[in-house]
Amino acid sequence: MNKEEGDGMKLVGLDDNSLQLSQLQNALALSCRRNQEPLEFKGYQGGDALMLDYEDGLDADAYFLDIQMKGTNGMQCAREIHQKDPKALIVFITAIKDYVFEGYDVDALGYILKPYEQDQIDRMLAKVRRRLAQQRRSIVFHTDEGERRFAADECWYIESSRHDSILHTKAEEVTLRSSLSELEKQLQPEGFFATHRCYLVNLKAVEQVTREACMLPDHHPVPIARGNYEKVMQAFIAANRS
Repeated sequence: MNKEEGDGMKLVGLDDNSLQLSQLQNALALSCRRNQEPLEFKGYQGGDALMLDYEDGLDADAYFLDIQMKGTNGMQCAREIHQKDPKALIVFITAIKDYVFEGYDVDALGYILKPYEQDQIDRMLAKVRRRLAQQRRSIVFHTDEGERRFAADECWYIESSRHDSILHTKAEEVTLRSSLSELEKQLQPEGFFATHRCYLVNLKAVEQVTREACMLPDHHPVPIARGNYEKVMQAFIAANRS
């Protein structure tokens, strides 16, 4: 979704239980009021109805989808939405934590467990806001083809390979005309960090940090130099703080 600064939040909820759908709406509305942010909410009790509206142009900042439903459930809707719009922000809602692991194939932003707790709703909306802000940002690189602009959230990491710097995005690899040290200075304000003398990683794109590597959404590991874990973890927390 092309969201402008200062817009309210547009959210979609799917739950075949009308009471729980209302509870979700109320919790989201309270979180938005606390953030002094208007909310436009559209709720659905059936996946088929949601997808009909989606095909007809329904757009939202995030989709809160119940996994356990009769008929077309939230997971099925998520797969269709993700196929048409890989950047769509999807949050699963479920009463059973084991179901959330299926969310990886649609790059789900996260999950909320029932019964709802306001704190988890607040944290999830903060995560939605961060991701939306990230999607708005762009970075200009000097490439072999001249200057090119990339969406910041699709720039995952840069590696130094012999005399070249290679930008790895979500969709392609691009040779840059800048050294890694020059890129480090340019990209530090954008959340990039040198995990290793040969790697710069976009910490806002990292899913998990282990002692050996930063894990990206496609599960690709970007190496962390020995003894650098604590610095990387501190930078990761700072970069993703709401």
